[in-house]
Amino acid sequence: MRHAKGKTIGSTNFMVTKNQESLGIDSPLVSIIILNYNCRKFLEKCLLSLLKTDYPDFEIIIVDNNSHDQSVEFLLQRFTQKQNRAID
Repeated sequence: MRHAKGKTIGSTNFMVTKNQESLGIDSPLVSIIILNYNCRKFLEKCLLSLLKTDYPDFEIIIVDNNSHDQSVEFLLQRFTQKQNRAID
């Protein structure tokens, strides 16, 4: 995950994108926004389910509201790909 500086106070935003232009489908970008506060135990199942979709062009934005259950650390460790980024 690339780390970028932002002006979000008290939360961390994560973005996961999936762009499959090779399917040849002209589909609009869909943004899925997940608000998280101490729900680490649900994040993996939720994200893995969303990533299984065959919709060609979407992004998942996770807004963490200063969780204390290691949600942010989990996301940084588990979902590290070039197209992902964390914004503090």
